Amino acid sequence: MQGGDLHFSLQLEVRAAESWQIELLPLTSALHEAVPGIIEGTGDDVALFQGSEAPDLLNADASTANGIVVVWAFGDAGALVINDVAPYVGTVPLPRDATAIAIKASGPWRLEVTTRQLSTRRLRGGGHDRHLGEFRALEAVVS
Repeated sequence: MQGGDLHFSLQLEVRAAESWQIELLPLTSALHEAVPGIIEGTGDDVALFQGSEAPDLLNADASTANGIVVVWAFGDAGALVINDVAPYVGTVPLPRDATAIAIKASGPWRLEVTTRQLSTRRLRGGGHDRHLGEFRALEAVVS
């Protein structure tokens, strides 16, 4: 680190039988979408999540795309969340720390990013009432 800026090197190896091009763009050129929200596009793209809510599920519709549909989620680490043949329609979990996704697709796609919905159900136990969200109750059962 120098002067508060993070500097790093990136090396790429390209093996191709035909011509190729690599284009590096600033993050400001990426799509920006609030969570929860809907992201639509055609072809390869990158989307950055905005807001303070953590993502939960990714509802993907690439039903009119061709070839392979790939979606990577990025947060503390990268996670391959979709790697399938189009046409593709499905729902996959997103890492809670995801702040961006990269989409690789030939054709149009629509992605809906949802957040975890907590219940306000009143649970009784131990002689007193407690409000627990469904997720918190599930965490207690699993852990």
